This record gives sequence, C-alpha cells and structure tokens, in this order.
Amino acid sequence: SNSDSVVSNTASDVPAVYNSARIFTRTSKYTIRTRQIGRHWLRLHLFPVKDDRYDLKSAVFSVVANGIALLHGFSFSKLEGSSPLLKEYVVEIGGSSSEHLVLTLSPWSGSVAFLNGLEVVSVPDGQFDFRALPVPKGSEFVIPTHVALETVHRINMGGPLLTPKND
Repeated sequence: SNSDSVVSNTASDVPAVYNSARIFTRTSKYTIRTRQIGRHWLRLHLFPVKDDRYDLKSAVFSVVANGIALLHGFSFSKLEGSSPLLKEYVVEIGGSSSEHLVLTLSPWSGSVAFLNGLEVVSVPDGQFDFRALPVPKGSEFVIPTHVALETVHRINMGGPLLTPKND
C-alpha cells in the first residue's frame, strides 16, 4: 500500500479506531491474504479526523474490493452530522474472485482518500442463506459470489443489548 501520511487525534467521545487515519494522495491498494477462501465480512471504519494539511470532511474518494465498487464518490460532506461511520460488506475471496482481498482506495481529482480502520473476518459456513425471493414475489435466485452485500440495518431479535462496542 502507498500511504502518504498517518494523522492522529485524541477525542474522548469516539472509539479509539477513529482517532487516527491513513491518508492517500494517489490510488493505493491493500492486498490482504486470508487463511481460507469464501465469503468474508469487510468493515471499513471512516471518520474525518482533523489534519493541518487536508480537509478530510470534504475528501472525495472511491473504494473497490476485488473489482466491486463499495464506495463511489464518497464524501463526509454529503452526510449530516459528524459521527464515525462503519461500512460493512460481505465479499467473496477465492472462487470466481482473487485468492486474496485487494482493496483499492482512489482519491478523486484534487482530493485524498482516507481510512481509519479495516477489518476482514471470515463468514462461517451456513451463516447466511444466499438464496433470495424477490419482492414482489417471483422466482427464487441465488445471490452470486461476484457481488457484495452491504449491511444496511441491524436488528436485535432478542437477547441483551448489542452496542457497537460489543457487537
């Protein structure tokens, strides 16, 4: 990976992962080798820490994982509020994909890309049923491995309260 700088801040109101960021002034790649092929959770932690050289809140960039666009023209300036952001996806590693995860961060012209944290966790076999029924009802289909799934909303179906700290 080619990163130009790492910035740090200490803010007591955000988790530690959001107190620093790696900043990229040009297209850069992370290649992550995993112990097994199959579907994996990919979590991107994003928060525009203060930096003297770059305004990360107005940064515009894209993120691609094994050829699948996860973020395109993303910028915190388009969001309301200033809370840290966790973007979570399920992506395939191996099979029709590469044998490892290649994450590409691309700043848009005149901007930078940044990332506070990155997690890759294997999805246990049987965790999800990748068959789907469309709405309105139609024929069942299997979600192909060459697409990514994004976690949009989590629902606690009972049990103890799950906070971001113990999720």
